[in-house]
Order: sequence, then C-alpha cells, then structure tokens
Amino acid sequence: MAQKDDPKGLSRRDFLAGSALGAAALTALPTTGNTEGPTTWDREADVVVIGGGTGLVGAIAAARSGASPVVVLEKRAGVGGNTAMSGGVAWVPNNHVMKEAGIDDSREKALTYLRKLRLEQADDELLEAFVDRGPEMALFVEANTPIRWRVSKVMGKAADYHPEWEGGIPYGRSIEPSVEAMGMYGSHLIAGLAEGAKADGVEIWTDTPAQRLITEE
Repeated sequence: MAQKDDPKGLSRRDFLAGSALGAAALTALPTTGNTEGPTTWDREADVVVIGGGTGLVGAIAAARSGASPVVVLEKRAGVGGNTAMSGGVAWVPNNHVMKEAGIDDSREKALTYLRKLRLEQADDELLEAFVDRGPEMALFVEANTPIRWRVSKVMGKAADYHPEWEGGIPYGRSIEPSVEAMGMYGSHLIAGLAEGAKADGVEIWTDTPAQRLITEE
C-alpha cells in the first residue's frame, strides 16, 4: 500500500508497506504490529520487492507464481542499484552453462568448497539450498528474460577465489550475460532483468525508498 504525497506521480512518494503486500517479501523487516499511519492508499500490491538490483529476479518469480501486482521499490533514480555498476557476474556452481562447455562440476565438489569457504558463517541447510537452487535460478532467468548466460570472461577467466582448495575449480562457476561489450556487465544484467520483469507486468518505482513497515493483525 502506498500513500500519495507527491501529485507528480509514483516516482516520488513516501511508501509504507502493509500486510497485503506479501509477508514473504518482507520477512527481513521488523513486524511489530504497529498500525499507526494512513488509512487510505493509492496502490495495493500482492508483493513488494525492496531494491531494484538482483531483487528483480524475485519480482519475476513472484509475478510468474501468480502475484499481481508486484511492485519493485528502488531508492535511486535508475534501476539496478549497485548491481548495475558491478561486473554482472553470478557465481553458480554446477550450472548448465559450464556443463555445455564441457567443464566438470558436481554438487559434492561445490559443497566441499563452500564448507571451507564459509568460515562457520553459514549452516549446511543454507549451503545446500544455494547449491541446489542456484542452477535452477540460472535456467529460470534464461527462460523469463532476454538474458543468455556464458562462462565469465571478466578479467580473463574468472576462477573461484581459492581454486586450489578441495572442491574448487579454476573456471566455469562464474557466469555473465552473453553480450559483446567493453568493461563490466552489470548494466546489461539489469537491463535484461528489468525487461523480463516489465514483460510480466512488474511495476518498477524509482526514486522511491521504503521507509517503514505497517502491519495489521
């Protein structure tokens, strides 16, 4: 739900998220049961995604799952946030792109590597979810956006941070949008994700920071 403060339109306004916006998208925020605030709204949504970078993948997934409308809030003037200025590389073990290139990997290798890399900062459940669902995510992005992945060329061949460790490999787990361009690929990644999101009816509001969460019983 959004409160209208600026008559110029949706790009500049205070935003307050209510329970109708989808609890799954807001579980990282405190839900104190505070019901103080506006009682009339300009917009209601099933799901709100805070951050227009890689959060766009979540927005596409929500829309594809039947949520409508889905709204993405980006506090900056353009879509993409820090991701748009990044290398645009996704680290996805055992992905389909490397398999097609004849590069060997496995779930077991990836988990062995990550268990050493985590420095006790992630449990096995989280690592296993990442390794099992990451390849699905890469396929999902290709199926629902114009993005086509390739094994990363950024800085030559993008290796694991420690390819010498058990389970590490020198090349293939890092993938990026397959475009011919100089420099980094973050802007191309965001452009593809935004195009896919808009095709699924996702609304992207720029210059729109989330301020606080309003919850109801």
